Amino acid sequence: MILYEFKDAIIGVDHITNKIIYHKDIMIKILIDQGMDVYDAIDYLEFNVWNYNQEEYNHVFLQPKTYDELDEFY
Repeated sequence: MILYEFKDAIIGVDHITNKIIYHKDIMIKILIDQGMDVYDAIDYLEFNVWNYNQEEYNHVFLQPKTYDELDEFY
């Protein structure tokens, strides 16, 4: 199942799991372009898309990080 309203945020497919990969920042921009402010867009996505039960669907939501940004977490 493709999230058609966010088709422009698709950046790839995980060929092992066949899950569609969406770029979180592009998803936010799509909602901002539709008239939401950034906080409402993030809130909407967190509640209705990103944290929804993903086991049933073929979605991965990616927030790219640089090597230096990853170092902050590990």
